[in-house]
Amino acid sequence: MTTIATDGKTMASDTRQGADFIDQVESIKVFRIKGEVVGICGDYAEARRYLEWLQNGSKKDDKPHFDKEADFEALHLTQKGVFSVTKNLYRVATGTPAACGSGGCHAIAAMMAGATPKRAVEIAIQLDPFSGGRVMVMKL
Repeated sequence: MTTIATDGKTMASDTRQGADFIDQVESIKVFRIKGEVVGICGDYAEARRYLEWLQNGSKKDDKPHFDKEADFEALHLTQKGVFSVTKNLYRVATGTPAACGSGGCHAIAAMMAGATPKRAVEIAIQLDPFSGGRVMVMKL
């Protein structure tokens, strides 16, 4: 799956792509879209559909249709704070530190103990068998 972590200033992610198996393909999971840093986790195809919708203007009459079985979450790092979005497309403010994905709990614990988002993802990779690869970092 994934680990995305943010402290409200920086966002980090792993790069492992997996489904019902763990693949060796590297996937980018953190993007800069319209002045925000957006990290995605969960079903990669669903999350990419969401990102395309954001890049194309987020028009209400052009909302993406998501598979009922698939799930994703996006974390938005903005000047106004951190927001979580799921396939219902509602933005919900979160506190910081914030994280999502299968390694999210490990990353939050690491940040609460003083780790940077990058280090938190590195720690989550050691503990979560579904996170891996290199760590990508993007600042707001």
